[in-house]
Order: sequence, then C-alpha cells, then structure tokens
Amino acid sequence: MSVEKLEPAQVNWIDDSVPHSTRFDDYYFSSDNGLEEVDHTFIQPNRLVERFTHCKDTFRIAETGFGSGLNFLSVVQLWLQHSSADYSLHFISFEKYPMHWADIERVHQSYPQFSALSADLKALYPLLVSGWHDVYLCNNRIRLTLWFGDVLKGLPECDASQGSLIDAWLLDGFTPSKNPDMWQPALYQQMARLSHLKTTFATFTAAGSVRRALQKVGFQVEKASGYGKKREMCFGQLNQVRPFSSKAPWFARPDPMPTGTAIVVGAGLAGASVAYQLANAGWKVTVLEAHPTVASQASGNLAGTAHPLITVDWNLRSQWYLQGFEAMLRLILPWLAEDEVQGELHGMVQMLVTQTSLERAKEALQRVGLPKELVNWLTCEEVSTTLGTEATAEGLFFPKGGWLNPPSVVKRCLQHDNIIVKVNQNVKSIVQQEGGGGKFSPPMAGAYI
Repeated sequence: MSVEKLEPAQVNWIDDSVPHSTRFDDYYFSSDNGLEEVDHTFIQPNRLVERFTHCKDTFRIAETGFGSGLNFLSVVQLWLQHSSADYSLHFISFEKYPMHWADIERVHQSYPQFSALSADLKALYPLLVSGWHDVYLCNNRIRLTLWFGDVLKGLPECDASQGSLIDAWLLDGFTPSKNPDMWQPALYQQMARLSHLKTTFATFTAAGSVRRALQKVGFQVEKASGYGKKREMCFGQLNQVRPFSSKAPWFARPDPMPTGTAIVVGAGLAGASVAYQLANAGWKVTVLEAHPTVASQASGNLAGTAHPLITVDWNLRSQWYLQGFEAMLRLILPWLAEDEVQGELHGMVQMLVTQTSLERAKEALQRVGLPKELVNWLTCEEVSTTLGTEATAEGLFFPKGGWLNPPSVVKRCLQHDNIIVKVNQNVKSIVQQEGGGGKFSPPMAGAYI
C-alpha cells in the first residue's frame, strides 16, 4: 500500500500566538484561552485526572488532529502529576496536515509551563513524511504515536486486540462544516471497533450528524455547554460493543506477557538489539553466541552505513525502513553523544551511478515530496563539494545518515544489567515443551539443544 503525498499545514496568526488554518478557514484553538478550552472540552468530560489517578495499566488516548500539540502537552502534564510511575501513557494522534515545528514552537512559547516537555518533543519531532512515527518521552513513560496522513486510512491499521484498545478519544479536527472529509461514518465505526465499554469520548462540536453517528455505533452521547463562543459540545461513553471481524487476523497483537526470562541465540547486531529491548522492558536475558567473541560474523565489519530507503512511491517497504531509521536514531544518538559507540551521523551521500537509480531517485523525490531534512538531491558538482573529492555522478544526501561501527553497537547493547552473554555456546536445536514452553538442554559442554 502506498500513501499520499504529505501536505504540511499552512497557517496565519491571530495576536501572534493563535494559529489559523488557511485551508479550513478555522482556528486551531480558542483565542480566549487555549488551555482552558482543552480542560473544558477534553480533560474534564473524559474524567482524565480521576482515571489517571486510579490507572493500573497503560492508558491509551486517541486524538483526531494533532495540530500544535496543545492537547498532548496538557494531557502529558496531568499524567506525570497524577499517575503512578509504574505505568505509561500511549497517546495516538492523527494529522493529515501536520504543522512545521517552527509553527508549533511559536504556539508553545505562549505556555512556559510546558517548556521542558516542548524542548524534549522538539528534539524528537518526526520528519514530515506520510505514515507512522513513534516518539518516546519522560524515560519512556510517554509514547506518542503520530500518523501523518488521512485519519480514515490510519485508523483501519490500528490493532483492536484487548491489550491495544483506546480508553479515551479526543475528537478535535476542524469543525464538521469546514472539514467534512474527516467527520464520516467510517470514523465512528473505527472508534467503536477500537473501544471497550469504559471508553469515553469528548468533542467541541454538538452537530446533530456527529451525535447521531456516534449513537448509531454504540456510544451514549450527552450535550454540555461549549467553551467560549461555542454554544454546545458533546461527550459520552461506549455502552454497546458490537462484533467486528478482522480482515487480517494474523496482525492481531497477542495479549501482553509478564516479564520473565528469555534466551536470544546469536550476539550480532540483530541478537544484541533484541536482547537490549527485552532487557530494557524488564526481562532477564541470556544471549548464546556460538563463537568465542560477540559480533564475530557480518556484524564484525568495521563500518556500516545508516540511512533510510527511498522508493518511487512511499509504500510499506519504505515506511518500514523509515521507522527502523527513526528507531535507530532514538537509540544511537545518545550513545554517540556520550562516546559509547563509534560512528558519525552527520550526513551521508549515496551516489547514483546507474541511469536506472538516477531516474528512480528523481521520480521518488517528485512524487513523494520528501522533506529536505530527510534527503536532498545533489548535482555532480555538489557531490564533489560535499565529499571533498572529485565525483562523477549525481547523488542523494541524507542529513541524518552516516556510518556506525557495528561491533561497538553490539557491545553497548549487551552491557545492559539484565543481560548475560555466554560465548562458545552452539545451539543444536530448540525443543518444544508440553504446555508451550521452550527448553534448552545442554548435552555437552559448550553446546545447547
């Protein structure tokens, strides 16, 4: 599946601090007081403070319209104030026309109480590229998942297994009369599919078409006074769960497992990365390596390049590689800053030495509209200047790309306190135990079966 070319938001300003959409001729939030509007319209009707205080699990919020991120910052601040440090907030937001960070930052400057959170978000705010993006904040207590694109294309990709259902909805796109493409029956059907009987919603609009559509899919709907110039708003809770059949049941996420012990076979880049993520999640991990040292095969190369994949259309393959690239940056950049791994991510040139690669790259940049923060086109002369040596071909420049020393990454991953590494351990087979558990049984020294 390919996704459409992303179009960033175009805004003008009211009183230098309230953004106004030129596309929808509507305000992103009230010019009276944006934070009071967030509290009145979304936080109180969804009872978020009360629910955060008693939450004993991951709490999931889904929002239609990320905008300037004001809802997100308000909710995160409340989560940090009222929830237990043992649990996390997953905030999922859908935005078809994302704002440039410069515009978001302009809004945030009016709210100094969010300055620290805003600075953290700025450092990790994703590139304006269609598809899914993850941002982790506050020592992973906060996970922000952003979908840049049409909400009606993003929602069907969300998992509806019991461990992934939404607890509260913030319906915040522009008003239905000016943004009818979002307020469609498919939106409410997806809301019902992704909700449970305690799921709540709140929205600034009380339009009859919205209320009737929500009631039709199983939500109880109530009206209340709106904020500021808005006469009424509505809110409610799902009171009827209806069956939905998954068209792709193999994508259903399994129920969450409690942390325990795990064995990872192989101490190269893949094995070390998996072990590190498991250990970071609280698992006790044993890594078994057949050779005398870790990173002894392909992961022992002196250097490897790091850059996203550019394809003619922005399909699942290219989105997958971009998410991998963004995940790598989240992990590696702090280690590079502390000299814990070897490498440089200050830019990389990919020379296009064949006519086929040249044509495909040009078509990709034209059709997909990738931002310059991700990739730039370089002429032959610009390649020469960038590399400091004579070049004979045009190329692509990845500002955040570069090279890494794989052994240093492997060793840094395996330094985690929850990881034990055993070398000279040749795994012959894995035997399935009755009841579903795997069993490793060493028939001889230095071997596992």
